[in-house]
Amino acid sequence: MPAVQSVTTDLDPNTANAKTMKTDQTVDLYGNLTQSRIYEYGNLSTPARTINCTYFFPNAHYLRNLPASFQSTDGVKNVSLFANTYDGYGGANPLTQVIGSPTMHATGTYNTTYTTRGNPTYLTSPGKATTLTYNILGEVIKAVTNGQTVEWTYSASNNFGAPTQITPNLCRRATRRRCCRWRARSISTPTTPSVGPRARRGRSQASRPSPSSTR
Repeated sequence: MPAVQSVTTDLDPNTANAKTMKTDQTVDLYGNLTQSRIYEYGNLSTPARTINCTYFFPNAHYLRNLPASFQSTDGVKNVSLFANTYDGYGGANPLTQVIGSPTMHATGTYNTTYTTRGNPTYLTSPGKATTLTYNILGEVIKAVTNGQTVEWTYSASNNFGAPTQITPNLCRRATRRRCCRWRARSISTPTTPSVGPRARRGRSQASRPSPSSTR
């Protein structure tokens, strides 16, 4: 698979102040970036920063491009940019069955025991940790980030196509917990055109009592 291996950038080319920086990269046989080396202006031999990338390769379904971790180093300090864990079901984070019979889905085969799905379940980055819970359709039903929880509810009424309720936990205080709810409702289509200002004036005029002919 052809891939870009090196890119150079010239600043003020063809002048006495010309400077060049460079980025080299390495990819695996699936085209995934495994390492990126960034060279600053004036030093094209020692990378100023190197980013190493790893991927999750489950044993089924040809899932070959799921980022597992990215780490950056300047040769002295190492920083984890993020780390993902996939298909970590069980315990407090189970793969959940749905209530009802979704169409276009082989529920008998792809049920709670079928766990090779490529769903990120645990995600970490500097200052942030998230746990995601899924149903068997691959829909996120709960996300917990640094102790804050958001839950999604799905229903057979719309074939699980969109959440019927979203419950965020946006605010925690020492004495109380605030919880907001949102429900999806069907919006009926008007059967008559909206009444404009002119129509309203005409209606008001028509609704006036006619003057009496007697004095």
